[in-house]
Amino acid sequence: MKKQLLLIVIAAFIFIFTSARYETPADSRIGYTAPGFSVEKDGNKVELQKLRGAYVLVSFWSSTDAESRIATIAYDRLARNHAEMEFVAVNYDPSAAVYNEIVKNDALAAESQFRDAEGSASGIFKAYNLENGYCAMLISPEGKIVAVNPSAETIENFIG
Repeated sequence: MKKQLLLIVIAAFIFIFTSARYETPADSRIGYTAPGFSVEKDGNKVELQKLRGAYVLVSFWSSTDAESRIATIAYDRLARNHAEMEFVAVNYDPSAAVYNEIVKNDALAAESQFRDAEGSASGIFKAYNLENGYCAMLISPEGKIVAVNPSAETIENFIG
């Protein structure tokens, strides 16, 4: 009886202390609040949380993923025509030199382009579940994800 009681007490302590430290993983699906992040380049820091109040289009891309690269080029062009929408592109190329050359050759707006040098080990990569592929998300002024891989028409419908 004493052994059973001791085991129950030990199990209760383990449950209490491990559950208190558990953090709910961020969710990057439509309807959920977009996981916060910050990226920096040459002293220019962008924090997603500080962009609330405007629609934000976030694109995660890599030159090794042709589809995400092509989409980022299209999103970059679209964002230039919509000052009311913020655009942040986060790149996951392993080489900074390759990334810099692509930004230049694809004529991307440098101020919206950032490289996450931590790659697949970064918190951003994990929070947005990019193991399943690069993507883009349109985030509402309230911080909710309203579209994943949105078309230009979808973006236009949201931002008016």
